[in-house]
Amino acid sequence: MQAVKSVLEDEAEKGQSRKRPPSFTGTTPKEKWWTLIKGRHPNITYRTPETLTSARINISIQGIKQWFHSTHDFFAEINALDVLEDPSRHFNIDETGFSLSPKQGRVLAEKGAKQVFEESSIYQKTSITVLGCICADGSVPPPMIIYPRNKISFGIADIFPSGYDFSVGKSEKGYITFETLYEYLCNDFYDWLKANNVQTPVIVWTDWHETRNNYHLAKTLNELKIILPPNTTHFMQPLDVAVFGKTRWTKAVKEWEHEHPDQVLSQGNFAEVLMPIYSKHVTPENIKSGFAKCGLMPFDDNAPDYSKLEAPAAQQEHLSTIYEGIDQGGFKEVSANIAPATYSPSLPDATHCQCHHKGTKTKNSEF
Repeated sequence: MQAVKSVLEDEAEKGQSRKRPPSFTGTTPKEKWWTLIKGRHPNITYRTPETLTSARINISIQGIKQWFHSTHDFFAEINALDVLEDPSRHFNIDETGFSLSPKQGRVLAEKGAKQVFEESSIYQKTSITVLGCICADGSVPPPMIIYPRNKISFGIADIFPSGYDFSVGKSEKGYITFETLYEYLCNDFYDWLKANNVQTPVIVWTDWHETRNNYHLAKTLNELKIILPPNTTHFMQPLDVAVFGKTRWTKAVKEWEHEHPDQVLSQGNFAEVLMPIYSKHVTPENIKSGFAKCGLMPFDDNAPDYSKLEAPAAQQEHLSTIYEGIDQGGFKEVSANIAPATYSPSLPDATHCQCHHKGTKTKNSEF
């Protein structure tokens, strides 16, 4: 009824008008109108819809092909076609939530047992967001771990694992925000580009999210020659397609719990568990395979597996083993840890301070 009202109001604003039955008050239908509609259309019923992002609803072979052509034209317009041919200048970023107490699956029990329990963590509903980043040449810029805190205590920083390069961010609820994305791309990621003598401009493939749509971020990225091209979908992201499996995280947590029976996985020791498994499985072979399967390197619109977009695959509903927690062959999103961005009218200042960790090194001494 509200939808009908909205349509009639839109038409009225355009000077259009249609005949309405007595069961209307202006543009508002009455309950009787809805009852009559249901009577005339018995095949219509109430259903609870499954959530689909707009990108997934609209994804199609034709749409993907058009995306390739539009993206090629985009780089031609900015005189950057050479970037499309250089794997050292192709990057992909994506964020996901890692549960501190992932579901462990089945256990062994005596036949006939009616109640089988497993001790759960006090952090059962807590997830930590990780912003991953990979390069088409197989290299791995440091990921960012985003903690749900207003301040990173020295207690947590003191037990960061040594020998692993990663950035640390924070936001009130642990979601990625404009501030954390700005800090990562414009500082940590750009510092990595300079340290590794990567030629600019570079491409950063990413899906669309409100945090990407910010004037100050766009302005600074333009100055740094970091290009965020027309957004990709989960189907076109190497991190989604071939790099990091959630099942590996669950297995790593289980192994850690067996080795540390007197400890609980928490924010404090999260990096200690994550970084070894991240470094082990985010390999050059997996990365290059992911970029190739997506058709990003080499840039080829015939490379993606379009069979995954067929209707039978789209109806599948099962948990994924890929990085973002969504199956590129289906429509089920299970663990993306994302919230609306906070718009900042000015550039990030000291209140959005981050730290960068490698061994005992930190980028900022003030946490």
